[in-house]
Amino acid sequence: MKSIKSRELVRKLSGKGFCVDNKDHIYLKLVYNNKITSVYTKVSHGSKDIGQPILGKIKRQLRFEDNGQFWDFVNCSLSYEDYIRYLKSKGIIK
Repeated sequence: MKSIKSRELVRKLSGKGFCVDNKDHIYLKLVYNNKITSVYTKVSHGSKDIGQPILGKIKRQLRFEDNGQFWDFVNCSLSYEDYIRYLKSKGIIK
């Protein structure tokens, strides 16, 4: 898996239905139907690169099964609506 700057990941996930809860770390919580779901992740403040093994943890927290799905979502070829359908198909959200 490649790397991504933490600020860039926060910006991209914020544009994909995640709200930001900024405490000691930046928590990104998925919002669906105006409610916060159980899907969330956290990243450190700053602009440093996020690499392995942290990206693997983020991928799992976002409930993706493979790296391709994760990067498709981050790089916008998998939309918010597609992501919601995926989570519903896995029974993660209703």
